[in-house]
Amino acid sequence: MHQTQVRQLCKLASRLHCTCAQLAIAWCLKTPTLSCVLLGAATVDQLQENLEAIQVQTRINFTVQSEIERILSTDSSDGFL
Repeated sequence: MHQTQVRQLCKLASRLHCTCAQLAIAWCLKTPTLSCVLLGAATVDQLQENLEAIQVQTRINFTVQSEIERILSTDSSDGFL
């Protein structure tokens, strides 16, 4: 993923009042072609943040989903992460 895409996704997450990680997990939960979402947390705080993505997924409507898809399909030339 390109740095520009990460920045755009984090801006979108901020608009949705969530973290970038929560947006990523929520998007996975809302994507019907994904059958399983595996969480990785090293601390209880990280686990709590990840689980809050369940609430964030209710904020991902068609418009937000389309914006995420647009960001992910954008070809950027500023380097990969």
